[in-house]
Amino acid sequence: RGMDATGDIAAGRQGTQPRHGLPLRLLALGGATLAWLAMFAIVASVLVLNARAALRDETLSAFQLANSFATLRLPTAFAQRDMMAEARSIATEIESQRHVTAELRDTRGQPVDLPLAPSAPSDPAPRWFAALLRPEPLRDLIPIAQYPNLLGVLEIRSDPSDKIAEAWGNFRLILPLMAVTALAAI
Repeated sequence: RGMDATGDIAAGRQGTQPRHGLPLRLLALGGATLAWLAMFAIVASVLVLNARAALRDETLSAFQLANSFATLRLPTAFAQRDMMAEARSIATEIESQRHVTAELRDTRGQPVDLPLAPSAPSDPAPRWFAALLRPEPLRDLIPIAQYPNLLGVLEIRSDPSDKIAEAWGNFRLILPLMAVTALAAI
């Protein structure tokens, strides 16, 4: 009977009693999933913060250059030249630049037609993503005058939509790669 009791004790330890707690594989899977989610959140946050800073700096730089360009190229109010034609040329050149847009308006506030500007990005970012990255809009009004008359106004605005679309393209590439890496790690 001594051998039977030892056999019963050994059998009891081998699984006839209920086990408490989670299996080790489930714990490892949960831990790996949580680690990946934390890594994903950190990487996504860093990417968004870097994209916002780069977008703000590039937009500000482009806006300041466009503003300086318009101010320096526009003849003085005493010049005997076609001021609206000069302003139209300046607005057209600004429109062709990235991160800025220009609109020329006459004294009634009506827009002056400009040659067609380059089209918007073909794959714009979703609104929630654009709102997440978009910096404060910049705007400046430059009067177009020929002494003693005001002929119109040139409005220069920041327009980061092309840079936001570029950042969205990068996000759409990086995030699936992270998902594949997570699946491989898990």
